[in-house]
Amino acid sequence: MQIQPEKFKIIFASGKDRDDPDDELHTSFKLTGSAGFLALVKPDGETIENAYEYPQQFGNYSYGLSIDATRLATETKLIAESAPATALIPADDSLGLSWTEPGFDDSQWRGGNTGVGYDYGDLIGLDVGAMTNVNQTVYVRIPFIVVDVSVIDELTLRMKYEDGFVAYLNGHELSRDNAPGSHELTWNSGANANRDDSIAVNFQDFDISAYKDLLVVGFNVLAIHGLNGSPGSSDLLILPELIATELESVDLSSVTEGYYDKPTPGERNSGAIPNPGPTIRNVTENPPQPNANEDLIIRAEVTGTFEPVAGVSLVYRINFSGDKSLTMFDDGLHNDRAANDSIYAAVIPAGKYGPGDMVRWNLVSYDINYNISRSPLFLVKEGRIQSPEYFGTVAADPSVRSAIPVFEYFVENTSAAGSRSGTLASVFYDGEFYDNVFVRLRGGNTTHGRKFEFNDGYHFRFDSGLPRVDEFNLNERGGDPTYIRQVLGWETYVNAGQPGSLSFPMHVRRNGSYLDVRIFVEQPDRDLLRRNNLDPDGALYKMYDDLQNGQIDGEGIQRPACTCRRHRYPQFQPGSIRVRQRQYPRGDKLLGLFGNHA
Repeated sequence: MQIQPEKFKIIFASGKDRDDPDDELHTSFKLTGSAGFLALVKPDGETIENAYEYPQQFGNYSYGLSIDATRLATETKLIAESAPATALIPADDSLGLSWTEPGFDDSQWRGGNTGVGYDYGDLIGLDVGAMTNVNQTVYVRIPFIVVDVSVIDELTLRMKYEDGFVAYLNGHELSRDNAPGSHELTWNSGANANRDDSIAVNFQDFDISAYKDLLVVGFNVLAIHGLNGSPGSSDLLILPELIATELESVDLSSVTEGYYDKPTPGERNSGAIPNPGPTIRNVTENPPQPNANEDLIIRAEVTGTFEPVAGVSLVYRINFSGDKSLTMFDDGLHNDRAANDSIYAAVIPAGKYGPGDMVRWNLVSYDINYNISRSPLFLVKEGRIQSPEYFGTVAADPSVRSAIPVFEYFVENTSAAGSRSGTLASVFYDGEFYDNVFVRLRGGNTTHGRKFEFNDGYHFRFDSGLPRVDEFNLNERGGDPTYIRQVLGWETYVNAGQPGSLSFPMHVRRNGSYLDVRIFVEQPDRDLLRRNNLDPDGALYKMYDDLQNGQIDGEGIQRPACTCRRHRYPQFQPGSIRVRQRQYPRGDKLLGLFGNHA
């Protein structure tokens, strides 16, 4: 595969490892939400052509090199709207393709301005309504002048059209859409299909840069074979623009990096959200749990982006107390290893936290011009799914002894965490800390568990041997004193050869104190489908029983009343099993799910 100069090729960093040049290209590796390194390597596999390190990444945001598009590209309209044009409704095939040549004599053709067609109001400057019930084809010629072809780096044909067209530049075909193939195209051909009017009145761009060498200094002709959908069609529109672009060479040393809230794959990057302050990398993240009598040393690599680093601060907080700030040093005397090596360090001293306390931190740095940067960047600050504001850990508590996994979460508003509207929390599990996790109430009338939803790029690792998940359910035991009903139900289903959620008990602690034993249940969603080697875009169904005394839950879905012996609700009603399709529109897999009272 080759990429021509000034062209683009999208390559997905998905880990799918696909290299078919005629299909989507996918790398053999994935990018994570953490900072990382990318390089373009020559075919020898060793020589690096271009490389750079990138900072923390966020869901729905892109990151890349930012170029001032107004400085980079200068556009010239070789043909604008309302350009002079001539048109002919052919009566036979006597002209062949001679009418597309610059030297063809069109003096006897109908004259006017683009657009060519009829029944498109002010867009029509050359009416050819006489073709109705006579011919589906109209020939259009638009002359234009080029002063200097040497400065044209790109050429774009922009078309408002209905229904189809074939375009020629100085006698050579450029582009076609909704048109018959070359061997089928004749003097009275029609379009392959009707094109909607609402689409026709908007420009569609066609990159014809490969044909820019057909341009000559002086007189040129854009010729268009306009095609209607049927002989009796009520309207037609052929309205082109021809855009020449001159590209300015860019010194890569002057190109900045930034984030994009509106990614533009296949186009030039511009309009980035800048990150002009010092670059912060390799911040201490998920350190070994400190004991209450151990200092917590935080280090980071901080380098100047445009200007030298003037200062670095460590901001930390214990549980939900206020932020406190410490100066970080690079002098070799403050646990930063060596002086002037861009590694800064500060110490959160023992005694500031006790066993089971949550300790969080972030870094703020500024350069000599007071350009500020922080890590984590905390780019997404609104909505139920945000980005991390802090790194963190939980001080070890030697009194916690458990044969089952210990799950800890910290939430300032415990009442909100037990509501349908939910709130934000921090989670610590298996040595990893997750900040700004959304937690809310879930479940029926007897098992008011919690649902945890994690940030894009920072999904939850519940098993080191399995893929991460973006959400999961933490159920109460309900009326089951053994804590095994839900786990046994899921395992039975899986052992019967059917895909199902993974489930196991957890020792749950909230805000540093024991809360309960609760049941982890894998969320039935795309992650579960992938883990079971099913199509993640296929159909996923949830089975539930529509009993009497059913209730409407917080999702607006009718849930069955409990049928357990303890509550003595009415017996199951024959014929009341229902299947509710969830989010996924395609596929033929049925995933049966145990509810809270399976």
